[in-house]
Amino acid sequence: MRTLLTILLFTSCVTKTSKYQLFDGKTFKGWEGSNKIFRIEDNVIVGGSQNTPVDKNYFLCTVNEFEDFELRISAKFKTNDLSVNGGICFRAKRVPKSNEVMGYQADIGYEKTTTISKYLYNQSHEELGINLKAEITSPTLYPLWGSLCDENRPDKTLYPNPEIYPIVYYDIPNRAKIENIINPNDWNDIIIIAKGGNISIKINGIETARYFEKNNSFSKGQICLQTHAGIPHEVMYKDIVIID
Repeated sequence: MRTLLTILLFTSCVTKTSKYQLFDGKTFKGWEGSNKIFRIEDNVIVGGSQNTPVDKNYFLCTVNEFEDFELRISAKFKTNDLSVNGGICFRAKRVPKSNEVMGYQADIGYEKTTTISKYLYNQSHEELGINLKAEITSPTLYPLWGSLCDENRPDKTLYPNPEIYPIVYYDIPNRAKIENIINPNDWNDIIIIAKGGNISIKINGIETARYFEKNNSFSKGQICLQTHAGIPHEVMYKDIVIID
């Protein structure tokens, strides 16, 4: 009897988790967004086109909101030019009367260093994992895979340079680290963990970003897949699993 009571007490204290597919591979059930930009091919969500530039940012978002979770997803670009970018937004919400979303984003792809330098203007750089003098000022591309940023909140005081774009980077892996991790022209496995104020990102099993959020108002929201404005390209997402 004592053993049975111990087992029952232990099992009652264990937090139950659920694991399920967010994307069934065939339909957009559970998602909302532009069918002009997003489509399904061979069990993969595809955004954009290799023949036509993307005029603005587009997002495919879950209907449901999520709070504490582990999200697993694979992403890939099909492009002749690596200067393309995308991202997985989480704890996010659509911006009213806009095509944008507000929330955290796990970046994927590359960005021109001149563009990043504008975003980071006046931002505190001490905790960012990059050498700004060596990297940001050089006229090349920077791999933003696995970076953590936050965009478009109503309170623009959160952002260092909102007149250019309301964005703040919380963590950016340095070039040598991320280029050793990613497959620029193939699939990359991404894990996003959001538990309370603790947020982390892993690319292909290696942690690339870690952040603690003190503001409790950012604790819940949708998961959104981005097709970024820019040159003709396709961004692909598959194997989307959430554990909560």
